[in-house]
Amino acid sequence: MDRAFGILMAFPERGSVSLGELARRAGYPKTTVHDLLEPLIRIGAVERDGDLLRLGLLLFELGMRASGRPDLRAVALPHMQDLMTATGGTVHLAVRDRTDVVYLEKLVGGRPSPAPSVVGGRMPIHLSAVGKAILAFSAAEVVADVVEADLEAATRSTITRREDLLAEIGRVRSQGVAVDRGELRADLVCVGAPIRDGAGVAVAAISVAARTGAVNLALAAAKVRRTAAAVAEALARPVPS
Repeated sequence: MDRAFGILMAFPERGSVSLGELARRAGYPKTTVHDLLEPLIRIGAVERDGDLLRLGLLLFELGMRASGRPDLRAVALPHMQDLMTATGGTVHLAVRDRTDVVYLEKLVGGRPSPAPSVVGGRMPIHLSAVGKAILAFSAAEVVADVVEADLEAATRSTITRREDLLAEIGRVRSQGVAVDRGELRADLVCVGAPIRDGAGVAVAAISVAARTGAVNLALAAAKVRRTAAAVAEALARPVPS
């Protein structure tokens, strides 16, 4: 059990990893890691992606149970489907993990977007609309951790300066919605809104993404805000015993 947990902890914060690299990171022989991975793959704790490996959604499900909160994905899904139908865009549900966002769900609408997100995948929090929406309604120490980190660039439009990111966070707080205008991909726009708890802190975010020019950002922003508020309201309802 200790070695299996060590293997899970050896996965990188983002993306997939080869068996050899995972063995190196865990400090175990490759054959040992291979044998220990098989039961983890069977139960969904680890997933194969061709010749690569990544953490599975089972861990997210267990995390939600441990938090004592209702199943975020299950509560959000019908609202996400309505948003997808209303906009035709790609709808995301994401949560924060340190300085990244982790995607819990992705629904592709009738207007497929070039969004590179994958369910269970990670993205630096400053690169996405869901990330900026969460960041704007997070604790001051969370914001400090992000703005003091290396803000890597994905496109020429990516926010990479500390003062620019702080100004963007201020705009998101005042408007209640975050917009990604080609910051992750030059041909992608995305609008995200936070799902907030009773104290006003973001526990997750929802967004809709589309190819640049394929969506009215003002209309999309209004729909995303309403969807996020509806999910927050549903999460606040007592769970039937």
